[in-house]
Amino acid sequence: MAVQWTTNLAVGIDKIDDQHKEIFRRLNEFIVSMERGEGREYINKMLTFLQDYINAHFGTEEGFMSEYNYDEKSFSNHKQEHVKFSQTFTALKKRFEEQGATLFLGIGIQQQVNDWLLNHIAKEDKKFGIYLRKSGKTQK
Repeated sequence: MAVQWTTNLAVGIDKIDDQHKEIFRRLNEFIVSMERGEGREYINKMLTFLQDYINAHFGTEEGFMSEYNYDEKSFSNHKQEHVKFSQTFTALKKRFEEQGATLFLGIGIQQQVNDWLLNHIAKEDKKFGIYLRKSGKTQK
């Protein structure tokens, strides 16, 4: 089942919002490939995307949080969420290296990314967006 990015998920910084839209798009491509029975072929592509996403996106968010003086406790908690997802990703990548592109790995990737969208972007990133709007620091 596809997941959709909606404007109520917007943080208010175009670069971050565009990156969020891209992970939604990629997850949907992955879901479609799984439904068609092509998930195994797409697993390596998805893992490569997630590695790049983690490296670029987390740095982007944390940079803006620092630049816009996001409160220290919230920033620390948010950064810890990034560390946890990075650890989850590392475990998924290790499974891929050890076992190859299995159906269970594909399901695991789908579940982890979907969980990330529902719990991190929709909740934690949204808190940063609210902070930006209240402080008048959005780019829109």
